[in-house]
Amino acid sequence: MVSERALADGYGLGRASYEEFLELTRDSTERYELIDGEVFLQASPKAAHQLTQMVLAATFFNHFDGQNCVPMSAPFDITIRRSKDDVNVVQPDLMVICDLPEKLGEDGYYYGVPTLVVEILSEGTRRNDLLKKLNLYMTVYGAGSSGIW
Repeated sequence: MVSERALADGYGLGRASYEEFLELTRDSTERYELIDGEVFLQASPKAAHQLTQMVLAATFFNHFDGQNCVPMSAPFDITIRRSKDDVNVVQPDLMVICDLPEKLGEDGYYYGVPTLVVEILSEGTRRNDLLKKLNLYMTVYGAGSSGIW
């Protein structure tokens, strides 16, 4: 169903509703995102990406130690709702969350607006990060916290 070329080029796996996406990912150990109704399988990051993420995560962790904000790193789902029927699920490489206790659902997942999201650009994810995800983040952050639940 999914070719290696599609994975290498960062193409989506097909279209799905939010409910279908939840069913697809419920018992999976793979990392998926749902952006504008399209499902994307996230490939394992290369060494340079992983090292950058680790350095930034350590810096954030040290900076926010003892404060109300918590740095988190992928895989960690952020559910963004543009409208009732337009639900997206993304996994930013890093994020800083300042409302974790209040926005933690009974299911243990976070349903809020990260104060900061960081996407580390890689060859395989650059297009989605700069086009689809940036547009999604701009829509949500431009609207304040109303776009994420």
